[in-house]
Amino acid sequence: MKQFTGKAQGDLFSPRTLFWLFAIGISSFLIALSILIFADDQNRSGRAAAHPYSDSAIGHRVFVEYLKELGISTILSRDPILGRDESDSVLVLLEPPTTNLGADDVLQLFADERAILLVLPKWDGEADPENPGFLAKAWLKPASGIDRLLRLLDTDIGIIRRQNTQSWVQNDLGVVPSFTQPQLIRSDEIEAIIRSENGILFGRSEFSGRDIFVLSDPDILNNHGIDEGQNHILVARMMDYIRGEEGAVFVDATLHGFVQSQNLWRRVFEFPFVIVTMCAFATLLIYLWAASPRFGGPKRHVQRLQPGKSGLIENTASLLDRHGSQALVLRDYFDLTLEQVRARLHLGTQLSSKDLARRLDKIGASRGVEERYSDLRVTLNAQISSLNVEGAAGQNLARRLHFWRRDILQKRRADRPEYEKKPD
Repeated sequence: MKQFTGKAQGDLFSPRTLFWLFAIGISSFLIALSILIFADDQNRSGRAAAHPYSDSAIGHRVFVEYLKELGISTILSRDPILGRDESDSVLVLLEPPTTNLGADDVLQLFADERAILLVLPKWDGEADPENPGFLAKAWLKPASGIDRLLRLLDTDIGIIRRQNTQSWVQNDLGVVPSFTQPQLIRSDEIEAIIRSENGILFGRSEFSGRDIFVLSDPDILNNHGIDEGQNHILVARMMDYIRGEEGAVFVDATLHGFVQSQNLWRRVFEFPFVIVTMCAFATLLIYLWAASPRFGGPKRHVQRLQPGKSGLIENTASLLDRHGSQALVLRDYFDLTLEQVRARLHLGTQLSSKDLARRLDKIGASRGVEERYSDLRVTLNAQISSLNVEGAAGQNLARRLHFWRRDILQKRRADRPEYEKKPD
């Protein structure tokens, strides 16, 4: 029996629609789960760059992990207002980009009550196409862009770069930095904590009554330089100097494009949540399509059975032709025809097959029947026994049997009207 696969009466969805609904739902869940587990958000801004997610030489991933290893509460902040109420915490701005960065962006961060460590930008680089986590080459950022950033603190300020090793004339932290090509600050307004004869490496300023600590050279704490000499010890003392004993450290990532909105409706359209949103939207479309009423007039149903005797006969013949054997049908038709002829001609059932054939051939000849019963029987038996009467062959034999029965039960052919005569 053929299995029913359509929508039953009263059901909202057909089995096929339910299958697609379940498939989309399960797929969206698996995609969202895989993205949350395996997706690397940091790739959005490039891994070979000077931001806290970067593993490249000029990145700061090691700095963040190092603070956590020291037991300092360290949070990578993707929300500009995160931790703003914690006055004893420290906000670290790691190399803010000098391009596409307005004064309002930095001033908004400087408006916090917490202390701020501003690490000035220095390097720019190009990622290796074969290994995006590494640099193919690096170069110094233009000094003019860094000066524009510093002028938010002091109008008469700038950076200087030297190729020689510095002689530190003041170092309140007691650890000598290790690096080459130092980038220093030239300013009379910034209070020096570590400085050389040429300029300030680490100092403190005030902005609207708040402490702003400035580190002029990021090579002290980037991935390449934090393990040089005693730089890691210098970084630890620097953070203790700024935050005190219990303060948390918030490392800002928003200036590098890693912003996570607190608005739920915005987040559902941000990567990676937008993929789940699209799957949910597709599921909703399928639901509306399956549950919506039809449009236009009702579709006309094809009438399966035509009224009357002819329709019943045609339908029965069609069923027999599709699901039965014409040989078996033709055998039954032959037996039924023979019974009708014997009854009409009053031929007893005691006659043998040979005697019956001779009597029917004789009657047929006397009535002008062209088809001899004995020949027709031999042909039918031969074809039926070999089951070789499918298609047109079976129809021709049935037609011959029909005309033989009609002719032998009626009067002579010459006396019948033309429309009753069998066509030649």
